[in-house]
Amino acid sequence: MALISDHFINNIKRNILKLLFSFAIFGNPRKLVASISKGLYDFKTMPMQGDGVGGFIVGSAKGTVSLLKNTFEGTFGVVESFTGGFSKLALVFNQDEDYLGTREEKIITEKPRNLVEGVGFGC
Repeated sequence: MALISDHFINNIKRNILKLLFSFAIFGNPRKLVASISKGLYDFKTMPMQGDGVGGFIVGSAKGTVSLLKNTFEGTFGVVESFTGGFSKLALVFNQDEDYLGTREEKIITEKPRNLVEGVGFGC
């Protein structure tokens, strides 16, 4: 049992800098705030840019679309950063060179063709 714990302790000591500098595991809150702020700004200002009732309705629709788009973009960007950082952190502790090589090759050579494949490649 001591041999196993020594192995993991040595891996942690060797990889402590990678662990400490993997702050991507917390996502990117600055980007989230910027995206939502842009969406709120567009939501507030776009309705006022149109002329008359028709312009107000079109501006309101554009502002709503911008708010939704930027909110989803920021939220999923943080989720992507978090899951990507967590995945990389798990790989640091894995230490399986064969798997790491195969994974890197797959990332470089294979690209997803649609949303379902993109989610599958991320897992």
